[in-house]
Amino acid sequence: MDESLRDLFPDFIEETADILTRVGETLKTFGDLPSEAEREAAVADMFRGVHTIKGGCAMFGLNELKEFSHKIEALLGAFRGKAVTLTADRIQTFVRALDKIDEGLRAAEAQFRGVPAVENPTPLEVAAVSVEMPVDRPMEKPAPLATHELVPAAQQGAVEVLRVPLSLVSTALNNIWEVFLIRNQIGYLFEKEKEYLKDRLDLLQSWENLDSALKRHISELESAVMAMRMTSVKPLFSRMEKAVRSYLTSHPDKKIEFKTAGERTELDKKVMDMLGEPLIHLIRNAMDHGVEKAEERVKRGKSETGTILLAAEALADRVVVTVSDDGNGINGDKLVQKAQEKGIDVASFLKSAMPVDLIFCPGFSTAEVVTDVSGRGVGMDVVKHSIDELGGSIEIRTEIGKGTHFIISLPLSLSVIFSTLFEVGGELYGANIGLIVEICRMNRALIKKSNGASYILFREKFLEVYDLAEFLGKATLIREEDDFDVTLLVIRIKGEFVAVLVGGVRQNIEIVVKPVPELLPRYSFVQGMSILPTGQAVFILALDKVVEAIHMSKRISGKDVQKREVDVAAQ
Repeated sequence: MDESLRDLFPDFIEETADILTRVGETLKTFGDLPSEAEREAAVADMFRGVHTIKGGCAMFGLNELKEFSHKIEALLGAFRGKAVTLTADRIQTFVRALDKIDEGLRAAEAQFRGVPAVENPTPLEVAAVSVEMPVDRPMEKPAPLATHELVPAAQQGAVEVLRVPLSLVSTALNNIWEVFLIRNQIGYLFEKEKEYLKDRLDLLQSWENLDSALKRHISELESAVMAMRMTSVKPLFSRMEKAVRSYLTSHPDKKIEFKTAGERTELDKKVMDMLGEPLIHLIRNAMDHGVEKAEERVKRGKSETGTILLAAEALADRVVVTVSDDGNGINGDKLVQKAQEKGIDVASFLKSAMPVDLIFCPGFSTAEVVTDVSGRGVGMDVVKHSIDELGGSIEIRTEIGKGTHFIISLPLSLSVIFSTLFEVGGELYGANIGLIVEICRMNRALIKKSNGASYILFREKFLEVYDLAEFLGKATLIREEDDFDVTLLVIRIKGEFVAVLVGGVRQNIEIVVKPVPELLPRYSFVQGMSILPTGQAVFILALDKVVEAIHMSKRISGKDVQKREVDVAAQ
């Protein structure tokens, strides 16, 4: 590659990925276009797209991809000239050809970035595309692009697009957050000196007006820059669809229909990039272990074609991504048996989790045969770890013989959140207020113990109580000899209510969540850090992850978990 072009190569890869996505979507909907004029416009748009890819490959010295794209372009030219009809079978052939272009580009990108390329890449062949496509009528020279040629509706009234590196967008966003923090600190100074300024009501009023305007503009600016980091999950869903197509080519005994929903749902670019690996693992497991072979499905009274659904939905400040299949379902009893054979403390595990959650245990697998798709010792614990890293959660809903749903809940983005500040052992912590159902105070005597666990009666139901102070290596707040009021944060996890015991709630405040500095240890239950208006740094805890970590600590016998795992305040 010409060294002078190296800086342009990432833009070429991104632009080409956009074109492949657009052409792929056009092929999928081609059969539903109502008029001949719209079909002609669609073919012309695809022709232009592949032509652009061919030119880019030539510029960057990707000669094999250039020749392959040229053949695809020639065939599209034949369709434009109406020498050949674009039938359903040929559409599928073109879809596979686009997959090959995408595979070749990913290999080129891996080489450019100096990372290992894909082993045994599929050769770029188009014999099935070019030779086996019968000509319906004598070939005509493709018509030149006319100025009045119809343009797909998606491109009409298109806006100008400027490609900006994600790092620059992130830098701008970080600066906005710094301004937000400074604004909070100025507000704190005015509040602190309110007594001194009581005779300067005009100054206080002016500040409140300016502060209100400043807050509004910061919010609008943040929303605009955040929108630059947000991207639809459509390209990610397209990758999953390609994985299914690739799988089916080597597994003729299975028939799977891949469906999607909510492709326009938007997610933070960084979150989406990190979601790819766990999502492809879930899709592969659904194909390999979930959906039965066609013959087995028929024997069970099912359609021979199984279904995998990948759906996304935005809910408040989170995005829920679901991977569903109508296959075998997960047998919890078999998981328990397998876990016992592996020496896992199942009895302790089941006190706080469902049997199906055993598949998230490190190294746990029920696969009897190692395949090219799954069962290589990389278990579902990797999926859960990745979701935890994103500050999300994963839930399983399954029914034997009916299928399985993996439900992933993710933060929409990592930015400004409304947080509850609370005290534990003399230290301040924060938590997303969206997870807290209710904050209540009650006498400690109302907390009852049973079989080593603590409970309270809350709205006619017993909720398990988790002592955050004890978990963080501080003095427990549950002391039977004392008689005082305690503060409980009632939260909801997977449909169940639990209570987290804290020292006291200080205030609710809008804060900026920042990553934990690289030098500090990482814990799944620490969502990030923030700077309060007072200048004090606080850890932001994911309370649902705190509860999970407490459960995990109970499962590890003979180890001082408090010292090994969780003294966050001491870090």
